[in-house]
Amino acid sequence: MATRGILLIAHGHPNYYRMAFNCAVSLKATSGLAVALVCGDGYEYSSRELMYFDHVIPIEEEYSTLHGEINYTLLKLNMFHLSPFEETIYMDCDSLALYARPLEQLYLSASAYPIQFDIQNEKCVLRKETDADDVIHFSHLKRDNVSIWQKYEIPSGQVMYDIQSTFAYFRKEPKAQDFFDMAIRLFKENKLGIAPSWKGRIMDEPFFMIAQAVKALKMQVPFTPVYYPSLDGYIGSEEQLERILNEYYFYSIPGTHSHEVFLNLYNELIKEYYRHEKLDPARMFFYQNKHEYMPERISL
Repeated sequence: MATRGILLIAHGHPNYYRMAFNCAVSLKATSGLAVALVCGDGYEYSSRELMYFDHVIPIEEEYSTLHGEINYTLLKLNMFHLSPFEETIYMDCDSLALYARPLEQLYLSASAYPIQFDIQNEKCVLRKETDADDVIHFSHLKRDNVSIWQKYEIPSGQVMYDIQSTFAYFRKEPKAQDFFDMAIRLFKENKLGIAPSWKGRIMDEPFFMIAQAVKALKMQVPFTPVYYPSLDGYIGSEEQLERILNEYYFYSIPGTHSHEVFLNLYNELIKEYYRHEKLDPARMFFYQNKHEYMPERISL
């Protein structure tokens, strides 16, 4: 088993497979780390494209199927069990690695932290002796922190992190496995009755957030190795673009739609990586807002 590597997941629309390939190209151009792709059979890569994946792992029913259908949320929650690496960085496939900051630095930073895993987060909230103050509505949960404290009997002094699972780091060690297995159990129970957001899919972040609080696990905060547009909204200045390229390890465009400035940045980056790798530009995939090819996401 390779010691370190990057895990990607591609499933559903063919564009997710194309974005996964773009991400793999950016990783090979910037780091040379091993890349594993967990994927379905909805897209056929060329032999040259397959060279960018060190492992291609078919989706297995055990880790993906709920009520007889492949469930992407369950698949992502199982990233710990899917990874072939001892030490893994998981990235959403709509991301690109950036040149400025070597990924080895990110591994060293994350591995120095004692909890065996870390997930991108911007802030956390502390449960006090009373719940009169600091009521925060988390966008992914569609619930406030107080209702979660009460539902899961979270004691005072514990914190909850505002997790964005575009990025996750973990080691194949017991505490990390316990965390991921707890998130899977919470998803299957869904005591909060979190409703699907699109195409029957429930977001994965709530279950990571609750698992962390239930297990009383501490993470680095803020921990933002990935830039995505909602971190600071749209500005579009040269200073902002320079900061993105120089201060972050990855660039990502999650969600349904984003401003054309951010799409253009993704597309300029992938053109650069294709030139670096001497790939056929005719097969280049330029980023498209997801609602353009997935009409079920228009209302999000």
